[in-house]
Amino acid sequence: MIKVSVHQLREGDKLAESIVTHNGTVMLSGGTILTKHYIKRLIERGISDVYVDCEPEPEASMKEARIKPLRHRKENIINVIIHKLEHPSISIFPFHARKESAFKRIYRKTMLDISHEPMVVELLNQLHESEPSLLEHCVNVSILSGMIGTEYGFDNAGMLELLIGSLLYDIGMLKVPASILRSDKHLTGKQRELLTHHTVDGYHMLRNINGVPERSALCALLHHEKFDGSGYPYRLTGKDIPCYAQIVGIADLYDALISPKPYRSPYKAVDAIELFYAAGNHYFRADLVNIFLKLINVYPVTHVIRLSNGQTGIVKSYSPSIVHRPAGGICREEDRSSIASSLDFDLAQTRNDTDLHEDRRIESKLTAKEHLGRD
Repeated sequence: MIKVSVHQLREGDKLAESIVTHNGTVMLSGGTILTKHYIKRLIERGISDVYVDCEPEPEASMKEARIKPLRHRKENIINVIIHKLEHPSISIFPFHARKESAFKRIYRKTMLDISHEPMVVELLNQLHESEPSLLEHCVNVSILSGMIGTEYGFDNAGMLELLIGSLLYDIGMLKVPASILRSDKHLTGKQRELLTHHTVDGYHMLRNINGVPERSALCALLHHEKFDGSGYPYRLTGKDIPCYAQIVGIADLYDALISPKPYRSPYKAVDAIELFYAAGNHYFRADLVNIFLKLINVYPVTHVIRLSNGQTGIVKSYSPSIVHRPAGGICREEDRSSIASSLDFDLAQTRNDTDLHEDRRIESKLTAKEHLGRD
């Protein structure tokens, strides 16, 4: 029997002596196995310390042995996710500091809520251990999806469903052999079938987890469906594809394009964005695409860029509707010499036939890979 501060008590500890109030009432009897509720009540009632058995019962000891690894895995996964939130690969609400702060607060709370489900923690941990880049991709997608959902006007319940779905949407990839995921060659028909089936596998995995909403699970099943019916697994069209799944699909495709793959180099962010200008009501709902495009900040203010004519410029401002085509001042000529007089550029005003041809080239390349299930 030892004396322990109530703040050091753990679930499963066994009281060695009864706890009696100042008026003689027994609050908890000796031999009681403490739960979170009991410990909380003791703290609230101002109890400073209690006597507990030194040796836990075998069952309590086994329970603690199970809890420790789970607790470690949960802390590890949450740390990975929150670190990505604080150091994202894209700017979070680049023009609205207040929105960024509010979004991060909601995101952290949702991740903590999700972490209370052991099966979710286990699945995310498997992703992290087997394919760390895949977990990073899922976190990027959940952040992008959450930003779109915020701008779209989802309420708290809707945001919870979206963030759960967008974090776990690719969980079916755990069923895909690593040799396929890491392949840098063209996939065979059988390999493509195994890869595309990750949507169905992911849906069933999520439906087996208590507390995962149906709309969240549908993000796994339908995120590769396309507005024009060219997607999979069911070739749904238009409004038959849930809004949640389309949002996740947009975020998934963008992050996949700008990320390196074993079978290709990453696309430049500006090229990926140009694709989405042609994707409205083709791959995804036009209103969702428009919301997404207003959130992506490719060139921060003061960023130095090289123009297609070889000149170097500094970004000074944006058009709110075309953030990837900024305006600024030219500071150097193609030969690196300084500009004699002040010159300005505005990329929003210079979109020409060459740009449109580039859009078609990018879209054609993407379509070929998209039907292979690679992006």
